[in-house]
Amino acid sequence: MIVTLKHSLQLNDTGPSTLVDGRTILQAAFQWDFGKWRPYAGMNVGGIYGAGVRDEALFGPELGVKYYVNESAFLFGNVACEVAVDECCADGVREARNRQVEVTVTPAA
Repeated sequence: MIVTLKHSLQLNDTGPSTLVDGRTILQAAFQWDFGKWRPYAGMNVGGIYGAGVRDEALFGPELGVKYYVNESAFLFGNVACEVAVDECCADGVREARNRQVEVTVTPAA
């Protein structure tokens, strides 16, 4: 089991001012080891907040794969679907947010 904390900031230029928004997600994932290829499946829990967005708690699944280029670096791609807690838990899932596909080079832990 791998536990990851993801944090991002966005700057939104709204004309006379720039607004800062944040997103913090805690992920627990299971990763399979197939040599250089390491697929994973996990669950995300966290939130979005800031001046330019409505503060919301989020949760949802994430699937991805890491490809180790060498022993100290990997590329990865993932797909996540995060749903706002107040929207899903009021009367069913109405809208998924923050659908994303990423490719990143990250030093291996």
